[in-house]
Amino acid sequence: MIKDLIKLKVNTRVVIARDPNATAEILSSLAEDENENVRYAMAVNPNATTEILSNFAKAETGSIRRAVAGNPNATAEILAKLAEDEDWSVRFAVAGNPNATAEILAKLAEDEDYSVRRKVAENLNTTAEILTKLAKDENDYVRCAAMRMRGLYV
Repeated sequence: MIKDLIKLKVNTRVVIARDPNATAEILSSLAEDENENVRYAMAVNPNATTEILSNFAKAETGSIRRAVAGNPNATAEILAKLAEDEDWSVRFAVAGNPNATAEILAKLAEDEDYSVRRKVAENLNTTAEILTKLAKDENDYVRCAAMRMRGLYV
């Protein structure tokens, strides 16, 4: 039956790939799907395995890499690689991931894009040291986010 998933219509495969109750076996069978929408749906699925996310982190499509970066199953290793992505929106998603380590967040606190730095300031894993630095950022939004997290600004 699982081998027959590829025979289903694209919309049906997308629904299955996005289903949070989909098993790892089902998701693995769709991992090689040629349709980008199916692969994206898998990348956002909270049951996506580390193996699937690791493979999708190398995708040519930025939206799939961004979905992996925001997935709660993405490991620190996957996030560290995606923190170096050329697409700011992928780095932004990494900065908001609860699995981002202090080391990853410290690197992203130096990002050229203010949105990424602001998202770092909003991450609960960001250290007080990084928040203190971001509270002095050149960008108003970054400074306000850092001060809010430090309890200095409401």
